Amino acid sequence: LQLLKTDFHTLKDAVSAIGFYFAAPTLSSEFLASFANKEQLSALISQLLAHTADAEQCINRAKELAKQNSIGIKDMFSFIRVGLMGSIQGPSVLDVLKILGAEE
Repeated sequence: LQLLKTDFHTLKDAVSAIGFYFAAPTLSSEFLASFANKEQLSALISQLLAHTADAEQCINRAKELAKQNSIGIKDMFSFIRVGLMGSIQGPSVLDVLKILGAEE
């Protein structure tokens, strides 16, 4: 909670901010279709899985892959956040990775 407490203004904020920790996201195909390059992003995310033991290393690798493949950093991290949380908005991907840990 320490990583996310700056996002909390009320108890209700806390509940919505940590929901990803208790339940895996469910994503509709319509929502995923909103990502124009979802196939390319999915392939890059598969490459990232080898770098999940260390959250900061994973973030750095995500940035490298985005740059190498001419994908905007915002697009890359939005896609990662959606996969982890089910939403394009929320805590930083680094914080989410630290909270969930490498196994998730």
